[in-house]
Amino acid sequence: MYEKLIKHIRMWDERLTKAGVRMGLQPYPTRYELVSDDQMVRLIPYVMLPNHYRHWSFGKKYEQQMKNGGNFHIFEAVINSDPSFCYLGVTNRLPMQLLVMAHAKWGHVDFFANNKTFGDSQADSVFERLAQGAEFIKNLTRDPTYGVDKVEFILDAAHALDDHVGLVPSIKDRVPEKQVRKELEVRLLELKQRLRQAESSEFETKQIQAQIDEVQGMLKHDPICPNNDVLGFIMDSRNNPRLGDEERGMLAVVRDEALYLHPQARTKFMNEGWASYWEKNLLLQPEVGMPINWTMEMPQYWSMHDRQATAWYFDPYALGLEVFDYIDRKYGYDEGEVEVDAPSYTVREATPADAEEESDFQYRTADGKVIEWTGETHKVKVMQRNRDKMMQVRKNHEDKSFFREFLNEELLGEINDKSLEWFHRVSGIISRTLRERGFNEAVSFYPIEKKLENASLETLGAIVETWMNYAQMSENL
Repeated sequence: MYEKLIKHIRMWDERLTKAGVRMGLQPYPTRYELVSDDQMVRLIPYVMLPNHYRHWSFGKKYEQQMKNGGNFHIFEAVINSDPSFCYLGVTNRLPMQLLVMAHAKWGHVDFFANNKTFGDSQADSVFERLAQGAEFIKNLTRDPTYGVDKVEFILDAAHALDDHVGLVPSIKDRVPEKQVRKELEVRLLELKQRLRQAESSEFETKQIQAQIDEVQGMLKHDPICPNNDVLGFIMDSRNNPRLGDEERGMLAVVRDEALYLHPQARTKFMNEGWASYWEKNLLLQPEVGMPINWTMEMPQYWSMHDRQATAWYFDPYALGLEVFDYIDRKYGYDEGEVEVDAPSYTVREATPADAEEESDFQYRTADGKVIEWTGETHKVKVMQRNRDKMMQVRKNHEDKSFFREFLNEELLGEINDKSLEWFHRVSGIISRTLRERGFNEAVSFYPIEKKLENASLETLGAIVETWMNYAQMSENL
């Protein structure tokens, strides 16, 4: 079973690569790892990193996840590394594996590899660094002169500050602290010399003395420039000379991981929106050649995160996708048709052997015939779309600037209209169901279409409140 699954994953990865490269995507090389649901849940508290130091807080996170629903299914997880690692749930059906591969590699990994926020992640050495950090902390816990209690004491303190590790990515042309202090000291000497040479003018003397006081005040600050890298400041031997090498090393391990994870937190909506965009647009390309029954199955996954109207306002997947779709509509354009190689299929009559075990490369038509992939390709013309603006956004933005520039009045109006249409549709279903169950018009609001026409928000709210009250009464009964 595993050999067959691995064979199919390789084949679909080749097809996705042909389509993804043509469309301008540039992910890191990606290795797929098949894991069980339990393995996936156990990896999550350790941010999916196989080489990781131990700390009691990760065990608490795992316990909390199991308490909140240990039987939930996680489809995939992906690591920002070069090469990247993508964990696939071994219980996923093959169509879901294909969807996850498009979402993870051609969405997330491409975003990791090209977004400037991840520029300092050092993705090519993250596993080695984390492995060294884990080994360093493990050796300290086993050292009788140090021990577990001291290790946990320092790690607890470091975790309390792991949100304060400075700007990510760092500002490349920022003037070093040492240079700023030296320039201020030179400026102070110049001002004192001017004060000695100043004329007897009281006004001029006061002005120079005020500047001297200001510079002296700045020189008393340590650091002079505002610094939000609290862990880095504490680690610096010039600021904290009494800190031991062991403590300094543990702080460095926690800080390094925080610097690695912070860009992911700051690009959550962009990252998920980008992956959601490509999981659909990539799978529909002719080079991929999904069987028609898979193509008909995919919309239920593509709509997984927008089944409630509120998702378009808060959910990273749904809202991120809405913004990228808007950018594509507004700035993208078709450049003309290109010719690509598409997988070829044959149609044949079903045989008794087909009924025993249906191949993953064949499916049945409505009249019972079998369509099967031949292993060959044929030429197909497809419209090539220019997505240069999307690629620029993917490279240069994080969530704050992404929403500041593109979540404008026009897009919010479209989202509001979409949410209102959803409300009308769902309200019609509820109203008709209540009417069929015997509820009167005061509860069912049947026919609701007339009541919703040009209705105010107060009217909509009153309808929802009535249904919620009856739902609560029913639950109590």
